[in-house]
Amino acid sequence: TQCGFKAFRTESAQAILHDLLERGFAFDVELLLKIEQRNPDGIAKAPIAWIDSEAESTTTALSPYLTMLRSIASMNRKYLPADPKSEAFVSFVESLDESQWNQLVENVPDAIATRNPAHFGQFDEISPNDLNAILQDA
Repeated sequence: TQCGFKAFRTESAQAILHDLLERGFAFDVELLLKIEQRNPDGIAKAPIAWIDSEAESTTTALSPYLTMLRSIASMNRKYLPADPKSEAFVSFVESLDESQWNQLVENVPDAIATRNPAHFGQFDEISPNDLNAILQDA
């Protein structure tokens, strides 16, 4: 979702733009989540011409990603049903400081690093305890 171009139908945008949590880089994640909840078939890819520019990117450093992850954790609490497994991850993310985040980025478990992003929908190979162990070992 981290692309500068987003397109929404007027009626869809009007229905989801109220009561947003996020005003930063994760805003598009919240919009997509709200659209998906309103209409599970409401998201589609549309072909466009796009020129990506590393020089013009505002997300080249790792600094915004912990903030984004925290925002996504807040969205989990606001929009999704309570779930003990999710809550464990949300609490873990909320507890991270910048140094711990950087440690995790430098020590991403192979089960995450080598997995095709399309296959994370039912992923349960890594737990918050596994991630805490990485922080203890680093």
